Amino acid sequence: MMNPKINILVRIIGLIPVILFLVWALFKNEFLFQIFILFFLGCSLVREGELICLLLEKEKIAQFLHRLFGLIFLGYWFFFLIVVDYISFQKNEITLILFSLIFWVAGIFLARKLLSKK
Repeated sequence: MMNPKINILVRIIGLIPVILFLVWALFKNEFLFQIFILFFLGCSLVREGELICLLLEKEKIAQFLHRLFGLIFLGYWFFFLIVVDYISFQKNEITLILFSLIFWVAGIFLARKLLSKK
């Protein structure tokens, strides 16, 4: 069985190429895509920080970063739904808007679950 600290270190190192790719992609895309990339970059950086805190045994900071990760992910979730619904509304595609309601409910459920944790 692998030492837990080595496992964390491997995960930290594994995230570095992802972060570098997202930074590169941030400068190579148009504005709307940059916003999506910023959400992914934010999640990646916060996860990296959480792993570093776990490696250094800073549990309270790691828990805070874990919750921050959830908030950033929810931001992405709802931003994506807003963009999809806006485009669907522009194209008068009611079916896609109705289909997205399932994901709005799921997102609200996830938000309540995340925000209700103590």
